[in-house]
Amino acid sequence: MIDMARTANRPAGPAPSLAGKTTIITGATSGFGLAAAHLFATLGLSKLILGVRSVERGEGAAASIRKANPNIEIGVWQLDMLDYRSVQSFAKRCETLASIDMAILNAGIYKLDFARVAVTGHEETLQVNYLSTALLAILLLPILRRKHAQASPGRLTIVGSALGLTSKFPERDTVPLLPALDAEWAGIAAASERYAVSKTLIFLLVLKLSQLASPDDVVVNVVEPGFSGSTNFSTGVGGALKLVLRVMHLLIGRTAEQGAWTYVDAAVTRGEETHGCFLNNWEIYP
Repeated sequence: MIDMARTANRPAGPAPSLAGKTTIITGATSGFGLAAAHLFATLGLSKLILGVRSVERGEGAAASIRKANPNIEIGVWQLDMLDYRSVQSFAKRCETLASIDMAILNAGIYKLDFARVAVTGHEETLQVNYLSTALLAILLLPILRRKHAQASPGRLTIVGSALGLTSKFPERDTVPLLPALDAEWAGIAAASERYAVSKTLIFLLVLKLSQLASPDDVVVNVVEPGFSGSTNFSTGVGGALKLVLRVMHLLIGRTAEQGAWTYVDAAVTRGEETHGCFLNNWEIYP
């Protein structure tokens, strides 16, 4: 049974070497994504690609990583998860890389208020957390299959949440499904449900991708980084809820760096046994 309340920490083991490898991390200007970018850069990477909505903010994040790791090549590439065209352009740019060994799709949002994306017409949480993430994963999968190092399979790790196992998902039998998921909602409970549903869909996506890709070519998995008050998850939260989140962080929270180590575990340390699986609190769930 998955323990969704606990976010146990584990001492970092011997750091795996990523010498000569190329890694992509999306949503890398804050929170777990930024911490992961700093962490992966220390593991001997040859090249690090940061997929960011704001190139200016991305360059600011990259500057400190370059200073601490002068031998690494860092690319800051625009990736707007609210726009399919930006996702497609990012994937096409990835085609130009000589090699890609792993991609960590970390970009995601939690919205307290309903918003509709003007370009696509979809609800914003669904758009970022699932639709654009799914498109990027589908586009990157064949690139990873072709361009990973021959000695080991490519890695596609998508950031999920154990909350995806708690969604009520009353729309699940609706045909067609997307219009139902785009319906307006209001309130904290509805916001949490929409976030949870977006992560439920990520589980389904990873299961399907794992059926389409051989683990000999690309290992596809989903990881829960844990709860942290040091990320942007609670941006825009105020009042009593903000106090509750602070208490939760003190009781069960991880730092952003501790959460980033779960990305290393899922994308580097573990192997084919995680294909199509969910990694949570250092355990593998099929």
